[in-house]
Amino acid sequence: MQLADVQETHFEGKKRAAFWNIYPVCSSLILNPSDLTIFLQWQCPPPQSPLPKLSFPPHSLLMSLIDLFFVHRNLLFPLLHRPTFQRDLDSCLHERDRSFGELVLSVCALGARFSSDERIFDDDAPMNSEERGHSAGWKYINQIDILQMQETNPANALYKVQTICSLVVFLSSTSSPGPIWILLSIGVRHAQAVGAHRRTFLGTKPSVQQELWKRAYWALINLDSFTSIFLGRPKATDPAEYDLDLPIECDEEFWEHPDPEQAFKQPLGQTSLSAYWRTFLKLIDILAFAQKNIYAVKKPPEVWGSSDLWGSSWDARVVSELDSALNQWVDNIPDHLRWDPHMQNLVFFEQSCVLYCTYYFVQIHVHRPFIRPERPLTSIEQRRHYSGMSYSSLGVCANAARSCLHVLDLHSKRQDFHSPQYLSASLSVTSEPRLIPTQMSNSAVVLFNSAIMILLNLWSGKRLGLATDMKREMEDVQLSVRILKGYEKRYQNAGRMW
Repeated sequence: MQLADVQETHFEGKKRAAFWNIYPVCSSLILNPSDLTIFLQWQCPPPQSPLPKLSFPPHSLLMSLIDLFFVHRNLLFPLLHRPTFQRDLDSCLHERDRSFGELVLSVCALGARFSSDERIFDDDAPMNSEERGHSAGWKYINQIDILQMQETNPANALYKVQTICSLVVFLSSTSSPGPIWILLSIGVRHAQAVGAHRRTFLGTKPSVQQELWKRAYWALINLDSFTSIFLGRPKATDPAEYDLDLPIECDEEFWEHPDPEQAFKQPLGQTSLSAYWRTFLKLIDILAFAQKNIYAVKKPPEVWGSSDLWGSSWDARVVSELDSALNQWVDNIPDHLRWDPHMQNLVFFEQSCVLYCTYYFVQIHVHRPFIRPERPLTSIEQRRHYSGMSYSSLGVCANAARSCLHVLDLHSKRQDFHSPQYLSASLSVTSEPRLIPTQMSNSAVVLFNSAIMILLNLWSGKRLGLATDMKREMEDVQLSVRILKGYEKRYQNAGRMW
């Protein structure tokens, strides 16, 4: 049977247009091949006409969206420094500097994902429709000129990199994720051009500018790692090519102080919110090692020309090292971020959910290739070895998938997310959400990945002769679908996954 026949017969009729169609509201971000020739020329052609003036939300809505961004996004994905951002905003820099203005619009777009204000929706989106919820924030994103992101200017490079990171986060959950891989590459080159990937960038003494660049480059590394996995494409960042330090473990309000000697000093006894991000980035380093040594087109032994190293011994050594690194990582999670479904501090609870879900995702990513070998097994020794690895890796992936689903399920049921303290509601699978479902970074994709692994465990377990509880496994899959249904109210990618 031809692939085209399979698609037409089995899949085409089951797609829901609201989650697959490219609507006019976002069509301006689709890059045509003719647009991309600009990246191959020595000099960009001058603009044919002045760019239109940026249009910002009314002041009350603007401040509301910015608050939502810093409460929901910046705490889990630290990119901006609220005091610095607010000073620039109060000085009306967004009206004088287009680069900062586009950053403000991208912040508004991300904040709109958590807002129920009618002014955030596209004017042409039908009322009470799925398209209306998905249009939240697009009126701000559409004003950003993506093709101008490639122009280099050290004076506004930081704003451009921050805007690119915000764009990638926004676009990754829409029906138009195409530009994000190219945008990330541009952002990485901008940061490398100023030297932000090196430890000595801007000196050895901490400063706000230095810390913002560190945040920006680590954000690029994080986004690049996950985007390359989701799209199956090479990374733009290589751990061998950067040596910048991790962000300082100090909350934003203590970055600045009238006494320079007291700047960047966390008060004794006060737990830092940024401890989460440092812990998360250490996990991303483990993920990067896995990508380079397991998923590369040419694994290190093949690059070295030592084919004898390829195979069971190399794979076993790499997996063993990664398992050891993951065990060490989870043992070193700060006490206040260790998993507790009844944790009282809502911010720490959210951060803990992200850490553990990502940990299980990385576990699956490490072991998934060994459920079935990627190459034909020619020797009895290879067959015996990979048979053992298949059992072991399948068990690790299945347990990690169930654990990840358990965390996301409990996250979705936390009723105290409905409180005004948190500003938005989390999805409850037993009742209608009151406001906007809270989706953690990449949670829809992580959830989908876990559901697929549970199904694969069911099918592969039968092939390998393992006893499986079909009823329990299918209940887990149905639970995944129910959570995804809540996410899809604002995130199109969630609606594509069931």
